[in-house]
Amino acid sequence: MKPFKFRSGISPLIYLVLVIYHISIVVLFFLPIFLYIDVTSRIGVFLLVINALFLYPLIFNTYYTLEENELFVYQWPFVRMKIKYANIFEITDELPEGIKKVKKASLSVPKFYVGYYSYELDKDTKKDVKTKNYIEISPKDIDLFMIKMGGKFKMARDLAAKLEEEHKQKNAEHQRKKLIADKIKKEKEEENKPVDVVVTPVKKNKAKVKVEETEE
Repeated sequence: MKPFKFRSGISPLIYLVLVIYHISIVVLFFLPIFLYIDVTSRIGVFLLVINALFLYPLIFNTYYTLEENELFVYQWPFVRMKIKYANIFEITDELPEGIKKVKKASLSVPKFYVGYYSYELDKDTKKDVKTKNYIEISPKDIDLFMIKMGGKFKMARDLAAKLEEEHKQKNAEHQRKKLIADKIKKEKEEENKPVDVVVTPVKKNKAKVKVEETEE
């Protein structure tokens, strides 16, 4: 199935900044005609390069893809990450109190926050430590995004339930095989176990044997 790709919405304020930015570039190119200053055109070229290499990719290459098992968030050049649906615990339009650090990949309002768990290996305990994280996104078609996201959550829950059931079955099969193996091992040990022989001592002179000599 083809992944669902949603581009970020763009705030009107960003559009306004872009218009002013481009007007400034045009002015810089035309200033040398009136002021006889060549340096402004060079500044204009520099701003055009920034526009092509940074601003346009940032604005028009921010998107979110609903893949089969994970949400892919991309914002050039800052954010490129995948979040498993099974690790997402909350989607909200208001950031919970006490949360200060938020990764941002949004360009417009309305926007909302995706809460997800991440796991990092603790060097001391050698165990995975679970932490809560939030990322800010702003898909252009929020309603459709939420509908598709809900479907992905259901698929993730069904898959988790299926994997859990398979794990239980494998564990039960493993325990059954272990019991059979232990039983066979015990039976072999019983077969190879040495038999205790009871020896009754014979008292001295308890029995006499009479031997007669025969004449030839």
